[in-house]
Amino acid sequence: MKWQGPRSARYFLDTANALRAPREQACRLLALQHAICNIDLAAGAQCKVSHLKNDVLFLFADTGVTAAKLKQSAPSLLARLHRAGHVPEVARIEVRVRPRHDAAPLPKRAVLNGEGLSHLERYAANLDDMPLKAALRVLIERQRRRR
Repeated sequence: MKWQGPRSARYFLDTANALRAPREQACRLLALQHAICNIDLAAGAQCKVSHLKNDVLFLFADTGVTAAKLKQSAPSLLARLHRAGHVPEVARIEVRVRPRHDAAPLPKRAVLNGEGLSHLERYAANLDDMPLKAALRVLIERQRRRR
């Protein structure tokens, strides 16, 4: 086999059939993002194109407030995209809030040990305040069920 010299990454991406469809989809989504930025700069800065599924274009907004604004302007944005010649097959735009990956994990539920439960039982037995006494009994019963 004769050495043909170095080849660009584009050569391999263009010749690999398995990578052709995802590459074309990524290019199409990127072109849609640029089109949205050109049509409405504010909308383009506030959202990112997520994916196309059937006849729906999905956009991710950074915050809930932004998502609400984009949902209200989605029909006019879609009309402007159609007039510009983009995504003629899309019937509607759906806007969602981008999932946060840096969100704090849920706190672990505290479970009282036997000694703590016995202290609470003794404390509840000596209480005169009925609502507090009832609340402590509910807490004790729930803790016992978890164990």
